[in-house]
Amino acid sequence: MIYFIREEGGEFVKIGYTSHSDPSQRLHDLQIGNPRTLIIEATEKGNISREAYLHGKFDQYRQRGEWFYYSKEIQRYTDLVNLEQGRQQRPNRQLMADYYHGMPEEAKQGYTPPRKAAVIK
Repeated sequence: MIYFIREEGGEFVKIGYTSHSDPSQRLHDLQIGNPRTLIIEATEKGNISREAYLHGKFDQYRQRGEWFYYSKEIQRYTDLVNLEQGRQQRPNRQLMADYYHGMPEEAKQGYTPPRKAAVIK
């Protein structure tokens, strides 16, 4: 399971992997060492290769380790993940167009691609 945990109202997000199907324990562990409230922004099925792919994709926003600046690009990505899982209403057309563009095959293993959502103009 890939998770995006961020500071509520903050500017950083952690992109990580857990072998558990529910990342709430990981949220709890991270919360202990963080004075700000953390929230699970998005989750998606995936493996360690998928995590590495996402770290590379968003490397320009990396702050330290697995913590990234919560850029507009990462926000669009988490919005799409939430849209595909029925947790958001409006898709981002640009992100939907390149959702899988450049993803290596090993990053797709153990990952079920989302079905295509209708584009709202």
